[in-house]
Amino acid sequence: YDMVADPYQLNNLAGNPSYSTVQARARAMLDRLRDCAGAECRRFN
Repeated sequence: YDMVADPYQLNNLAGNPSYSTVQARARAMLDRLRDCAGAECRRFN
């Protein structure tokens, strides 16, 4: 969601090619968080 242009989150941007880089970064972070444990989980930026 674009919280500036769409503060009520009515327009889902998943699958929108313009946001593919953002989606890829979010997916990579989710994958790393899913596999971490303990203090290791605090090192994500």
